[in-house]
Amino acid sequence: MVDKEKIETIYTLYADKLFSYSLQLGFRKEQIMDAIHDVFCKLCLDANALENVENIKYYLYRSLRNKLVDLYRQEKQIPIHQSLDVEALPFTMSTKTVEEKYIIHEEEKAVVAKLQIMLASLSSRQREIIYLKYAQEYSYEEISQIMQIHQSSCRKLLHKAMQVLRKNYTHPKQP
Repeated sequence: MVDKEKIETIYTLYADKLFSYSLQLGFRKEQIMDAIHDVFCKLCLDANALENVENIKYYLYRSLRNKLVDLYRQEKQIPIHQSLDVEALPFTMSTKTVEEKYIIHEEEKAVVAKLQIMLASLSSRQREIIYLKYAQEYSYEEISQIMQIHQSSCRKLLHKAMQVLRKNYTHPKQP
């Protein structure tokens, strides 16, 4: 068994952030709670689980994302051996998080409306990478591992997402 105090501390530090990330992925609260519970149960039961972990935050996000993908597969009855189109994951980024972090001293309603239009123009993977990079402040290496893509693909995906956002910021589409 792993040190219970250590697990409790890790849970206290990360549970809310993991929950928020999972909501962004489009999962239901019940699914999220089950997945977080499973991740922490695995930590409690496996005494060596954290032994070789360099970055606990990354480990938790990756473990949770994998668990949620497994739940998604079960729900959609997609066999393990069948490839999963990760574009099918319903990543829905909350504009509130972006608003709190990046928008200061502007009219909230106008900014939120513009952000919603801009974010809606992105693919679900682009919204996910924007969230991981700017809301969660992950490095390209960490994002590439969480999303299970090459680091060069990660950079390209973020670059293209930012291009779309810049284009829509200067030439917004009307709703």
